[in-house]
Amino acid sequence: TTPPPATPMPTMTPGPPPTPSTSPTPTSKAINLSTRMRVQTGNNVGIGGFIITGSTPKHVLLRAIGPSLTRYNIVDVLADPVLELHGPGAFVTIINDNWRDTQQAAILATGIPPTNDLESAIDATLAPGAYTAIVRGKNNTSGVALIEIYDLNQGVASKLANLSTRAFV
Repeated sequence: TTPPPATPMPTMTPGPPPTPSTSPTPTSKAINLSTRMRVQTGNNVGIGGFIITGSTPKHVLLRAIGPSLTRYNIVDVLADPVLELHGPGAFVTIINDNWRDTQQAAILATGIPPTNDLESAIDATLAPGAYTAIVRGKNNTSGVALIEIYDLNQGVASKLANLSTRAFV
């Protein structure tokens, strides 16, 4: 038998050269820090310590999230978190229970307000230094909560440097 005739190979026609693509530039600054913990009562409240480094004040939004965590199937959430912000030196402690009670317009303007009215938030411009965010349950309640810090002005000469957590294990 004779072999079948060879099938000609298709020829490749060069197309236009590929268009260079731009890759996103990774950020060198944190834009959000968060920590989840079980908040208890007394000395066993949830604490998130964070540092702002640099030379310029940093605009941030802090949130204490509890009730809205149920949408992520987290059980035993902190029903009504209260957030306290402590800072260095002569810093005056800021306390917020329900985020709409104070700073509602400023918090809405960030575009990231808490989704539950019982959650807490603080909009602040903070000088570089060490800060402590404490979350407690209103009326000495306990449950799972999240402390979040959002960087609202990444273009300044300061950054969120770290977040440490203290919670009862």
